[in-house]
Amino acid sequence: MKRPIKRSMIFVCAAAAVCAAMCAASCTFTPAPESAAGPVKIVSFNLRRFDDAKAANRKVAGFMASLLRDADIAALQEGLGVSEAAVREFAGLTGANRGFVLGPAQGRNAFYRENVIFVYNKDRVTLVATAVYPDETKTFERPPMAAYFKTAGFDFIVVNCHIKPDETTTQTTKEIASLPEAARHFTRLWQENDALIAGDLNADGAYYDEAHLAQVFPQTAWTIITGNDCDTTVSANNTFTYDRFIISKSANEDWTGTWGVTRFDTWNECRNITANPGVDISDHYPVWAEFSLVNDTD
Repeated sequence: MKRPIKRSMIFVCAAAAVCAAMCAASCTFTPAPESAAGPVKIVSFNLRRFDDAKAANRKVAGFMASLLRDADIAALQEGLGVSEAAVREFAGLTGANRGFVLGPAQGRNAFYRENVIFVYNKDRVTLVATAVYPDETKTFERPPMAAYFKTAGFDFIVVNCHIKPDETTTQTTKEIASLPEAARHFTRLWQENDALIAGDLNADGAYYDEAHLAQVFPQTAWTIITGNDCDTTVSANNTFTYDRFIISKSANEDWTGTWGVTRFDTWNECRNITANPGVDISDHYPVWAEFSLVNDTD
């Protein structure tokens, strides 16, 4: 049983050029300046059914964008057939000089298909390439999409994924077990060892036995930043850890040891918008981690 977790505004833990044809839309990329001011902050956030109508709601979209304003890179999940124009506008709400990548609509159900999205600060990072996992065995309902970024002192791959929730646990378990190989595909593709798996893995509750995560991602090869005692769901009825940051062993030298969960439902700004943030904003909290620009040796 999970230990109760104190709810607060921010929960912080201190611990220890190929573009895929499947990439539906992206903006023009420009090199980031040669600056090493401060760590890179990467945020993962399930936007909960983020379609054009939700993006057009200025109060809701503006508040969601405010949660990403200090992110150098945001890996976003659950775009719902969202348009390039809507994502461009949303990216602009997160700050000046933002780039974005809108992934292809994916899913085996023709009536329900999702996009993943990357939004990034072009003053801090350079996007080198993007690709969707080829998934020749058809393991994933929505194959992960990765983006390769460079900074003045840290080069890395972010693997953005939304694992299918399956109450029989079969599909969820199969997809999570295949994530290490998916990450290795991208590290081989771009000859870069530093891989960061970020997203809504549905790695808890009725969908998955979280005790298995350490077997899939052993400490000899991976670090699970968001541990099993972390609550990433807005619901007051559970403390499930659906959303995860998992990094390759080589990226340990770059991780500052700092990460957190942004509990936006406690904010007055959120309460002024809606009395039901888990529906109108998202049923997931953003999770984030910071990485140094001066320690990368590979």
